[in-house]
Amino acid sequence: RNYPGGSPCGACRQVLVQFGRGATMLGIADSYGNVRRAMVDDLLPAASSPTIAPAAQTAAERKYVKLALDQRSKSYVPYSKKSRGAVFLASNSKGKQRAFKGAVIENAAYGASVACENAAMSAARLAGYTSEPTLIVTVNNITDANPIDGECLQILREFSRTAKIILVGEDYSLVR
Repeated sequence: RNYPGGSPCGACRQVLVQFGRGATMLGIADSYGNVRRAMVDDLLPAASSPTIAPAAQTAAERKYVKLALDQRSKSYVPYSKKSRGAVFLASNSKGKQRAFKGAVIENAAYGASVACENAAMSAARLAGYTSEPTLIVTVNNITDANPIDGECLQILREFSRTAKIILVGEDYSLVR
């Protein structure tokens, strides 16, 4: 029998990244011993689109960029001191779109902390807004490695494989 292998889930990808972005990952592809090779860097890729200044953004983008940046002040970050904000846009079964906001909530127990993205996405799911997802999230440096951790990416993927992500810089610029 042929047992196809799988790709690591988002939480597993996050753990692999913590071992080192330059590492090579080997994944069993089938029962014949075939292996898929990937670089850990590719599991959580950085943004690769051009940076868009506020003047070149749509009115809606500027609105949600500001909303995401405003959410940072609601963060509770006594340990890392790194506030972040998120807005999650989604539609319900009737096609009505709504924005859900999130902020970081830290806890001394690492696993009990809540990412701003997870807070916003959880609120949307609980309200029945699960279609046409777009995640808008603040970052410190828009050109750095992807700031969205594997767990959050896994949750986003469960909304849709074609979910959109917009990273927002301190200067109100964005990367789609």
